Amino acid sequence: MLKAVLFDLDGTLLKLNVDSFLPRYVESISEKVKHKIPSKQFKKALFAGTEKMVENVEPNKTNKDVFMETFFSLTKADEKEILPVFDEFYSKEFSKLQKDIKAVEGAKEVVEFCKNENLKVVLATNPVFPKEATYERVRWADLNIDDFDLVTTYENMTATKPNLNYYQEILNKIDVKAEETLMVGNDCQEDLVVAKLGIKTYLVDDGLVIDRSGGNYLTDYQGPLKDLPKVIKKINIYY
Repeated sequence: MLKAVLFDLDGTLLKLNVDSFLPRYVESISEKVKHKIPSKQFKKALFAGTEKMVENVEPNKTNKDVFMETFFSLTKADEKEILPVFDEFYSKEFSKLQKDIKAVEGAKEVVEFCKNENLKVVLATNPVFPKEATYERVRWADLNIDDFDLVTTYENMTATKPNLNYYQEILNKIDVKAEETLMVGNDCQEDLVVAKLGIKTYLVDDGLVIDRSGGNYLTDYQGPLKDLPKVIKKINIYY
């Protein structure tokens, strides 16, 4: 039977359009540090650090390690001066970016259902953000960190989507086999790629479906998030 469900966050549990959110986020954080690092230089280093995280294949380096190495090598800024500014931004400013971002219909009920079914529940959001930013977005979805057995952030992971090492790392952390796991997401490439490991997939299509293939994708199940409990019951009946 299923033993674990992995949930993407943005576009799956949370009505957040990454393409419109990221520019606001980048402008906001660059404004916060502009007295230390010019905005153009900051943005260049931020994107370069993110790209390095996506490329990371070193299992002994967290995504945070990779980002910080790249960022500070490019900006030549003083970590002791900049890191407290980052901390203040995420503790006081990041929450202001929510605006009208809300939970996807059924998010709270679906996560609660999985917990009541004694399934391990993982927030498998792309770990390119620090935990403060991830935890805040969880709150935007009307959920709690305690709802999850694991929340992936750039501090605790050594790979990112769509690298299969990211998903294998999750399986290792929760001690569950691929065939005992269901991935729930809205990105046809970054989320559905888990099928290569033998993980079943559920494409959430009542939010923003991200598809870079023009419809050339495969998923085991597809539907609105609120219908997920029916699918989980169906899967477990056939086991």
